[in-house]
This record gives sequence, structure tokens and C-alpha cells, in this order.
Amino acid sequence: MKKGWRIYQKILNILSLILVAGSTLFLVVYWSHIPDIVPAHYGASGEVDRYGSKGELIFVQVFLIAIYLIISLVERQPRTWNTGVTMTERNKDVVHQEVGNILITIKFTMMVMFVYVQGISIFGRNLGVWFMSATLIATFGSLIFFSIRVYFKSRRLQ
Repeated sequence: MKKGWRIYQKILNILSLILVAGSTLFLVVYWSHIPDIVPAHYGASGEVDRYGSKGELIFVQVFLIAIYLIISLVERQPRTWNTGVTMTERNKDVVHQEVGNILITIKFTMMVMFVYVQGISIFGRNLGVWFMSATLIATFGSLIFFSIRVYFKSRRLQ
């Protein structure tokens, strides 16, 4: 694995962990200052379409931690990945590197998305019309980008 990509993965893993730990700490420290009723769901336009109790923020945080842990576990189990390409001894390292990049990038994107939504909910604001598009572009864009890299790099090494 190239050193630059290992650094990329380490940086995104550290940032993801900081987001999870920071949002958890924020909830614990500022819990008494959070309004009892907060936005609990947003429509595609980013407008609040349901309010709920601040206790629902705990569910969001538990979900955030679960996603972080599950994707982190999957990252460390390359044999479980469905890569979409034929794995050979020659291309195995490249495929693992690129699929690992997909996973860490999507994990980081999801951490940013959930922490942002949680913060917006705490402060009682709308997400904005850009949020859905930005989330889809970031998620699927990284998936497509790294999938293309997997395909072409693995073909070159077969």
C-alpha cells in the first residue's frame, strides 16, 4: 500500500473518531442547555417536518457510534468485501487499498453528515436545500471515484 494512501486513511479515521467523540462530549456537557423540543426529521428540501424530544438526539448519537464501529470493523476484514473485480495475487493489495479508501471516505462522510444534522437539530435550524445534494454527491461521488480506480488498477495488474 502506498504511504500517501495510508496517511489519507489514517487522517480520515482520526477525523471520524474526533467527530464521534466530540459530538458525544458535546451532548453530555451541554445536555441541560439543549431545548426539550428539537427538530427530529427533515424533508428533502431541508425543512423541519417533525419535532421531537431532545431524547431523540441520544438515538442519533447511538446510531452514529454504531455506524462508526461497524464500518471500522468491516475496514479491517478485507476478505468480507465484495470488490466487483476478480482478485489475484498480483492485484490483491491494490484492490484492498482502494476498497479501504471507499470505506473510510464513506465513513467520514457519514460522520460529518450525522454530526452536522445533530448540531442543526440542537440549535433548531433547517438543514438547507443544499444538504441532500451535497450528501449524495459526497457519498456516491467517492464510491464511483474509488470503484473506477479499483477496476482500472486491478485490470492493469491482472
